[in-house]
Amino acid sequence: MKKSMRPRPAACVFDGGLSDRSTFDEFQEVRQSYFSKIADSWNAEGGTLLENKYNMPKVAGDWVRDMLEPWCKDVEPRLALYAQWLQNGSSFLFLEQALARMLPSMDFTVPKLFEVCLGALRNIEKSGEWPGTTIGRRTVIVDAEKSFKEVMGERDTMKSTKTKEKKSVEGSLEGRAFVNGSGDKKASGSFSIGLMPTDSGGSATPASNAKFPELVKAAFLLEQAMFPDRRPSSTIAVNRNAQFRPHTDSGAGAGQSLSLIVALGDFVGGELMVEGVEKDIRYKGVEFDGWRERHWTMPFAGERFSLVWFTPKGCEGMFGLSL
Repeated sequence: MKKSMRPRPAACVFDGGLSDRSTFDEFQEVRQSYFSKIADSWNAEGGTLLENKYNMPKVAGDWVRDMLEPWCKDVEPRLALYAQWLQNGSSFLFLEQALARMLPSMDFTVPKLFEVCLGALRNIEKSGEWPGTTIGRRTVIVDAEKSFKEVMGERDTMKSTKTKEKKSVEGSLEGRAFVNGSGDKKASGSFSIGLMPTDSGGSATPASNAKFPELVKAAFLLEQAMFPDRRPSSTIAVNRNAQFRPHTDSGAGAGQSLSLIVALGDFVGGELMVEGVEKDIRYKGVEFDGWRERHWTMPFAGERFSLVWFTPKGCEGMFGLSL
């Protein structure tokens, strides 16, 4: 509102225009009256400064006490944990080892709704045909062997090389091992299925669609089973043992304002953090705005798969279910 009520103060060749001095003054007067009403409304309950530590109007003080302070108390320990992670060179080994000790005592019964999808994911892993991860996505996955700076350097190198060299570098990176949350160097990875936008404005189908038809069918049906009222997505990111760094998703969403995520497998930990708020996603679908909200993966131990349904810009009106 503040921006839309801001007149242009310069002289105008048209009498009575928005930049005319008399119109400008009238605009300023109306603008100030609205601001005064907003201030009066803000101070309506009490109207004077509270005699407490906030030293602010009652409405503001109530908001700080009832909303801001509880949120800060909830987020503070998680931010402290993240700071410790950064100080330890992006390693949470102490926490991962503690989680690993919990694995033998956990009940890993798979809910019936997820049996087919988890079975398809495990079959791909057993086959040894899990696709390589794109260099762009690698920059947001914690690498057991390389720092974030080194991975970013590899990405920049790939961008500057010729096509033939790109293929060579990509091939050398596909088999790189990542920490899976328990300290083991069990390979992680991430690939996409469904429909993907192209530079020409059309859509393309990733090679993984034809390679893993059982997963494509099971995963898109799972979205509808979990959230029957959700508009079907065009694309799914498939992740295995991947611990993501704090990031926002690249590109933009189309037709959906929210991504949907769920995690499957025999693991402990691995919660999704969204703007500092912890989300339990183990066999629980959670929607979040991946393009605007910073999110990351907490450390985990064991076997962890995750699926993220979304519709990127360029895939408007396209549904993975059509495949």
